[in-house]
Amino acid sequence: MKRSGIKLLTNFAGDDLVTEILRSVTMKTVVFGRAELRAPWGLHVDLPGRAVFHIVLRGRCWFNFGGVSPTQMTYGDTILFPRADVHAMNDHPETAIRPLQELLIKHPMTPDRRFRYGGGGPLTTLLCGAFQLDDPKFNLLGVLLPPLVYIKGQGDRTSAQLRALLRCIEGELRVSRPGEQAIVTHLAEAFLLRAIRDYVLSSSSREHGLHAVLRDRSIGRVLGLIHQRPEHPWTVRTLADEANLSRSAFAARFKKRIGAAPQRYLQRYRFSKAVQLLRTTDAKIYEIARRVGYDSESSFSKAFKRMMGKAPGACR
Repeated sequence: MKRSGIKLLTNFAGDDLVTEILRSVTMKTVVFGRAELRAPWGLHVDLPGRAVFHIVLRGRCWFNFGGVSPTQMTYGDTILFPRADVHAMNDHPETAIRPLQELLIKHPMTPDRRFRYGGGGPLTTLLCGAFQLDDPKFNLLGVLLPPLVYIKGQGDRTSAQLRALLRCIEGELRVSRPGEQAIVTHLAEAFLLRAIRDYVLSSSSREHGLHAVLRDRSIGRVLGLIHQRPEHPWTVRTLADEANLSRSAFAARFKKRIGAAPQRYLQRYRFSKAVQLLRTTDAKIYEIARRVGYDSESSFSKAFKRMMGKAPGACR
């Protein structure tokens, strides 16, 4: 990746574009707990509305997604499904899988958040959790990342900081002291954000998504402006001017990189920001309306209800 493209995108009010994107989509991280699985075992994971992740803390396993060949995971490997896609995991590609929700009923989690399942074979331990997605329409994580993010835990390209965070998670899980769940949740969030950043910055061949935006100075600048100033009355023309492109060339290039038209992405981000403000601040509705580009509370409320199916106050 060209460093010049990254430098351009680290000059928006002291924050870089990667930070802005991740801040907008990781409003809530939930660590479900540890899965202690002894072969043979197989899981069918279907958790709508949650960008599920799994980190291998011990042993090895296989995952299957989207009809592609099964892929093996080992210690430290992480997989993330930004679009809450259904996937399967097992100790061996030929082991039958069963619905996770059904298994959780028959094998409920222990008080210290452990899920134990399987036979009497080798042990695999996973740390499992998710980013809570409020609404698929506002899932910017799913827009800017591929359906599957796979980060290897070992190798020259794995950062020392990522490995150190993994060791911290393991250490906290071993001691089992009061406050463990909260600490592990925050450590897992830091681990995942770092893993996503490493993944994005190391990807260089794709033409779509956040990795492509970071290499595209024009589209990167526009995306940064949208995130920094969602209240501005942006149009396709004014955004094209900021990108120093013609209107048609900008619209086509933006859609190629982001996967959505400029105005559609702007609308998604504005409402994602509005939901975040509603749930994390005490700002008045009319204040939030202005901060996401609406002149009046009534017009904002009508648009919000069309998108969310409920009024801003009900969302709060």
